[in-house]
Amino acid sequence: MTPHISTSALRTAVSLLLLPIAAAAEPLALSQAPPAGTRMPAPNVIISVDNASAGDALPALRRALGRAVANERLPAGSVRLGWQDQSACAHLPGAPDTRPRCSEAGDLRLLDDAHRARFQAWAAD
Repeated sequence: MTPHISTSALRTAVSLLLLPIAAAAEPLALSQAPPAGTRMPAPNVIISVDNASAGDALPALRRALGRAVANERLPAGSVRLGWQDQSACAHLPGAPDTRPRCSEAGDLRLLDDAHRARFQAWAAD
């Protein structure tokens, strides 16, 4: 009679034979920064304003936001900018559509002249 080796025993034996090979493999080199000579990615800046209850402070806040994103203060390409406010952008997917839908103007994008103009128009509104 021929000895019978179970499939699970054979798999275990093969795994044990391959274990030293896997253990000897070089560790994966992980990086916490881009390679030397490349530009760091632009940070994300997201401005969220609860203008439903801001009252008298809202105009001053909007003026300050408009000045903060001026050309001389925030160069093009230095950040990825996105914004939203509570009263003008209140539609949630699947919810009854009771207010106007949000435009894509405030989507998070790399700051360029066109995106800056959209932000400043929103801040002045």
